[in-house]
Amino acid sequence: MKFSWQSLNHFIDLKNIDFNNLINKLPLIGFEVENIENTIIKGDKIIELSVTANRQDMLSIIGLARELSCILQQRLKKYITYSQYNSTKVMYSEILNLDNIKTLTSIRVNIIKNIQITRSPSWLQKTLSNCDICLSHLLDDIQNFIQLKWGQKILIFNISNINENKNYIKIHNQYLQYNNINLVNLSQNIDQVNNIYTNSTNIVTISSLLICNYSRKNDNNNNEDSINAYNETLYLIASLAKGSIGQTYYYSQTKIINKKNLNINKLFIQKTLGPIKQKSKYISKQNIYKILYQLNFYPNYNKYTKNFAVTIPTYRKQDLSRTIDIVEEIGRLYGYEKFLDQLPKHETKGNISKQYILIKNIRKYFRSIGLHEVINSSLNNNYQNLNKYLNTEKDSVYLYNPLSEDQLTLRENLIRSIFINKTYNTKHKNDNTEIFEIGRTFDKNIHTDKLNENILLTGILNNNNFIKKSWKDKTSELTWFHAKGILEELFEKIQIKIEWETINQTNVYYLDNIHHNYFNIDKTTLIRHTQTQDIIGIMGQLNSKLCKNFIEKNNIYMFEIKINILLKNQIVQNHLKYNFSTYSIYPKVSRDISIKINKEQTIKQIKNLIYQTKPNLIENITIFNEYNSVIDNKRNIGIRITYRSLNKTIDSNEIKNIDLSLSKFIKLYQ
Repeated sequence: MKFSWQSLNHFIDLKNIDFNNLINKLPLIGFEVENIENTIIKGDKIIELSVTANRQDMLSIIGLARELSCILQQRLKKYITYSQYNSTKVMYSEILNLDNIKTLTSIRVNIIKNIQITRSPSWLQKTLSNCDICLSHLLDDIQNFIQLKWGQKILIFNISNINENKNYIKIHNQYLQYNNINLVNLSQNIDQVNNIYTNSTNIVTISSLLICNYSRKNDNNNNEDSINAYNETLYLIASLAKGSIGQTYYYSQTKIINKKNLNINKLFIQKTLGPIKQKSKYISKQNIYKILYQLNFYPNYNKYTKNFAVTIPTYRKQDLSRTIDIVEEIGRLYGYEKFLDQLPKHETKGNISKQYILIKNIRKYFRSIGLHEVINSSLNNNYQNLNKYLNTEKDSVYLYNPLSEDQLTLRENLIRSIFINKTYNTKHKNDNTEIFEIGRTFDKNIHTDKLNENILLTGILNNNNFIKKSWKDKTSELTWFHAKGILEELFEKIQIKIEWETINQTNVYYLDNIHHNYFNIDKTTLIRHTQTQDIIGIMGQLNSKLCKNFIEKNNIYMFEIKINILLKNQIVQNHLKYNFSTYSIYPKVSRDISIKINKEQTIKQIKNLIYQTKPNLIENITIFNEYNSVIDNKRNIGIRITYRSLNKTIDSNEIKNIDLSLSKFIKLYQ
């Protein structure tokens, strides 16, 4: 965009301003000077500036003058505002055929008669030519001059050249004619006056012209500039073309243009801009207030909240909408070169998440007992040799742009990949390989199409040489109770209380197809949190078909634990939350009983019933024997119950009551 130095003097006094210093200062505040040209006129120069897309208000002389007034801390001159000609406001109901009137915020229409078009005056030609604007006839030059000065587009129509097919706007029993388009699209149908006016020395008379100016919603037009531009257009046509100005009709939807208000904290400004180079201090409140006042923001400071209340001018409402925009303006006018260009040093340590600590402790435990961690890809691979055993129907998450056909989806479980790792190591004679993996899985809900992301812990426990009683005995393989004890020790270390639950009709819903395919359901249990009863995971023996076809015939146990559920139910106890109590110094009394129970009954249920008999005296309940009856398909178990009081020695009467209660309990299971 090109501007004349002298044209700027109409709005701001630049006589005492050093031109070179101002040119050097413009790039520092965000305006690149592309070129400077000298003109024939003494003391005048043409400045070509590069304006950013968010500063549309700078595409006019008045816009640049406002910016220079902020930079130079000078007030604008009281520029001539041409008095508004006689005007009449039009109501919405009086506009009969304007279909898209709702898209407009304002519109002004006037008819000027008996216009005499001659060559444009020399001052107008010089102003336009200095800014590389092609000269044309008088009306076109006036349009270009108004747009250069005010940044407003004024539409001029020759009524005699309008189509015969006419529409009408009925206004106070008068008719204004215009072509067969509504005013919303006028900017695309500007009536171009014939080229006979260009370079013509003869006076051409036009009977009547239609002068129009309108604004749409969300336009960047400043209402004050729009009115001044429209009135000056009427003035120039009347004075230069000797036209007779008629009545101006206008329509406006908005009664008052609401200016935008923002509150910005002083500490936020100082923290964002950082310290200044002089003694590493922050920009002062006085300097902030002064700059905001220069920007015509009319600041108001609250000393209690330390907030600046500012009002955004209408011509800056498009590029100043957030508090950070105000901070940028303050830094721009104060001078970015005055601030330190070093990033602040943060010496405080970052916060370690609970999830990271939990996963770290799980890894540490499994590595300490000899398991190897594996990491597999999150993309699913298709293995033909496993298809006859894998029939998963779980909804998968498909990729939009997969790398290959066999990697179309994200993995929905870790069991499949970790089983493939085990199979691969077994085929390469790496027996007794025990592995685990912690990774993310992805699936989609069938009904809601919601994508879910979970963090799972999956592992395989299998060791033929797990334990031996002495050096001369043979080693024994890993059993169910060994695998169960490994997981119980893990939960104890991470302070999670669990309980084991067999698979039945009430909880089988937890298992999906992948579990049914890989686990032997008869030898699989669920892991629940003791307090919340949330299902934490699953542990069981590998499906015998998979063991038979891929690996040696021995017991292999797999487990799957949800890290998300663990994290939700984990309550870390520090040393201050533990209560210490003394042991009882009084002797104990033990009773051994034998009962017959069904195979479906659990030891936990039996213990709960025994505790109900003498809850205050029972110290411990242990199982010391068990054998199965072939005749009635029941189990006979031997139970040792230990009684002890914390306050006294158990007397003979209490012992009789204990024996009586046990007798009643035994009769229930005979």
